[in-house]
Amino acid sequence: MNRGSINVANLLLLEAAEIGDADGIAAALKAGAEPNSRKVVTLRCLVFDDVKRSKKLLSDEEVEKGVGRSENRYVTWSAESALALAIIHNHPQCVAALLEGRADPNLPVAWQVARGRPIWTQDVWNGMLEGKYDLNYRFESALAVALGWGEAFERDGTPVQIMRPNERRADMLINKGGAVVRLATPQSAQETIQVATVSPNPDIVGLLVQAGATVTDDLLDAARRLEDKTDKRLTGAMDANTLPRSPTSSSITLYSMHS
Repeated sequence: MNRGSINVANLLLLEAAEIGDADGIAAALKAGAEPNSRKVVTLRCLVFDDVKRSKKLLSDEEVEKGVGRSENRYVTWSAESALALAIIHNHPQCVAALLEGRADPNLPVAWQVARGRPIWTQDVWNGMLEGKYDLNYRFESALAVALGWGEAFERDGTPVQIMRPNERRADMLINKGGAVVRLATPQSAQETIQVATVSPNPDIVGLLVQAGATVTDDLLDAARRLEDKTDKRLTGAMDANTLPRSPTSSSITLYSMHS
């Protein structure tokens, strides 16, 4: 997929949200960008029928070799939204600009990431076409993203922990930077993934709530678990919600993931 495959205004909006350019967001919105835009990931791979594993001569190291037919395959999916990017990258001014531009804080948020591998097989590829990505994230809303309260699971359904309440941080695997991410037969996680360590930011939480984000009991409980006796800013920001509360229901460090 090239840059022309996504609306230029949307592309500029997503890139601005990612790098923390609130003025760029305002300009993109003025140019007609969709405030709920999502980045796009395109994966191109040489896919083999199967893989053969063997040990190197005079070594215990295992190597993989593709066997059978091979062909180039392509798949494209929607990933992180502009609002999610601004939250994850801890850009309160960008969050404010998006909300002023009518980004919906109550839309569910989801994204998927693909890990690199030495050999791509039809079995792995068919799973991705069925929605079985290597790692899947789901959050009920942007506020849930801001609190690190959601679910993540591997392609086989194995759950992955997101929030570490005792450390007051969430570790999230996100796609590589850019509004349009192009992956070409990636062989390592470094080629496809970056790791975001997110600490919930009361300023961002407050902005979302003031914009009408629904505060569920589950989200309020999640915020309480992240607070200590001397710092109640998260729940304080959530109590500012003037909308009815549903009865049911960030500083950041980025670094490359090592393979």
